[in-house]
Amino acid sequence: MKGTPVFPEGRLKSRPTWLDTLQVLDHVGFFFAVGEERFQMTRFLGVLAVLFILFAGIGYYRGWFHAKSNDSNGQGTVTFTVDKDKLDKDKTTVQKDAQDLGHK
Repeated sequence: MKGTPVFPEGRLKSRPTWLDTLQVLDHVGFFFAVGEERFQMTRFLGVLAVLFILFAGIGYYRGWFHAKSNDSNGQGTVTFTVDKDKLDKDKTTVQKDAQDLGHK
């Protein structure tokens, strides 16, 4: 069958779907690393995502970040602000507590 693509599983398809195309490109390492490298990168990105979400959640709870929305003139805007004074105060408190813990 001339012109019919062959996929890694050995299946023949007359009209490949977008998922089949991604599987072929992934099989040859076009988009992603393969094997252990892929697993390590996925794990690394997962850890980064968890740390970011944890930092954002703690920061929002502690009042380091604020978000405001405004719908004036039919255009919605969202404003994020960072309270640097609160962040520095909490940072100093944590450093002080860590030093006190180290001296005990």
